[in-house]
Amino acid sequence: VIARAGQIVRIYNDDTTGHVLHTDGRPCPHGDTSNPVRKGNYYDCAIPSGTRAQTFLMWDHFLGSPSRGRFYIKVQ
Repeated sequence: VIARAGQIVRIYNDDTTGHVLHTDGRPCPHGDTSNPVRKGNYYDCAIPSGTRAQTFLMWDHFLGSPSRGRFYIKVQ
């Protein structure tokens, strides 16, 4: 996903598994592990203004590894 600082990236769950976005707090907060995003719901990744241009690697927290369930946001 390519985004700009100050934007919100809305990530929809369209399968039957609950998901939590794993981040190190950048470019958006780590998802709530006690409240996974269920089918038909979404997680809003709010990218703060002032976030420097770079690519962020994230993944599904429950898959437990950056080698599984990868998700990238490139902030321009």
